[in-house]
Amino acid sequence: MTIGTIIAILLGIFVLIFLIIGFTRGWDLFRGGIGVLEGDLEVAVQACSTYADAELNFNYCEFREYEIEEIDGFYNCVYIYNAATKAIPEGPGFSQRNCGTDGFSGAVAYCQNLANRNENNWQKTIVNGQYCGPAQGNILGWNVVPNIVP
Repeated sequence: MTIGTIIAILLGIFVLIFLIIGFTRGWDLFRGGIGVLEGDLEVAVQACSTYADAELNFNYCEFREYEIEEIDGFYNCVYIYNAATKAIPEGPGFSQRNCGTDGFSGAVAYCQNLANRNENNWQKTIVNGQYCGPAQGNILGWNVVPNIVP
């Protein structure tokens, strides 16, 4: 095999990897560098931007499993908006909306649903950066404790 052939094969592999990353993670990765935002925040911001632009309130408020701020849990776009506002100097690129009436953007209702379905370890489930857990004086009957991570 000649050196020209080896270079062509390596160049072909590089182009293939570039295309795979571009089509799976989005072309914006190459504009600002790979891995600009930690965890799934970049993917979540793109999804939330789509939901906000299309006024898909159900999708905007729905909880999805992500790793945000190095914490695996369930998050909706209200939390993603706040996390992205801290991480992106120019802002997340979508408007903030309101989800739920519990003061926690629907997190308490989500925790209640987990408990009602008898999900395993629902008390240790993290929703919008907070644990679900039994009541300790909360008016709604649920203790959503901020910033306590195992």
